[in-house]
Amino acid sequence: CEHFDYELSVATTAIPREYAETKVSGGEGEKFNFTVNDFLQNNVILEVYFRDMYAEQVFQVPEYNFWNLLADIGGMLGLFLGASIFTIIDFIRYSLDFGWRKIRSFRCYIRDRS
Repeated sequence: CEHFDYELSVATTAIPREYAETKVSGGEGEKFNFTVNDFLQNNVILEVYFRDMYAEQVFQVPEYNFWNLLADIGGMLGLFLGASIFTIIDFIRYSLDFGWRKIRSFRCYIRDRS
């Protein structure tokens, strides 16, 4: 998205009579059938000037990309839940140890029964 903003100023002046006479006598007056007074009343010379040759460019850069967002979510989870990678690994290890002990005790129970 680009936006250019220029300061406006308006200045007016009358068309010089000598300029109108040269335009009318140069063949344009006869071709379009107008006089010097018609030219002065019905024509405008428009010249546009820029006050400053200065342009300001504004860039929009995304503040967050995917990885920054993921890091922020992980940081918030760590703060609010007290969870980190080490605690998650310890939880998985504890669950596996617990499951292994249950399987061993169930095997011993079946072996003793038979």
